[in-house]
Amino acid sequence: MGTNDDVIARQWEFLLERAHGRVRAVAERAAKEPELRRFYPFQSLNFLRFSRKVSYPFDMLPYIAAEGLDNGRYEARSADNRKLCEGTLDDVIVAVLRALRE
Repeated sequence: MGTNDDVIARQWEFLLERAHGRVRAVAERAAKEPELRRFYPFQSLNFLRFSRKVSYPFDMLPYIAAEGLDNGRYEARSADNRKLCEGTLDDVIVAVLRALRE
């Protein structure tokens, strides 16, 4: 199966090729952030989520809601589902990174 780093890298590749809807755009932007590339990314409905674990049950970290908002806006949400930020894709990436550092 490989190391956790290998599993994480393959999952990023999978998402970048196969994620659907706006989740793919979120994954493409998030993949540019080395801090986020350390986490296992996974799509859950219309969310891009991140985990320190590479297998189920995943741990819940701050995530990005990709669908349901108008005008190209996104939401960053905390692990307990509180809204951290609503804004552009860059805005929510920054909010998730900030929350992960806390």
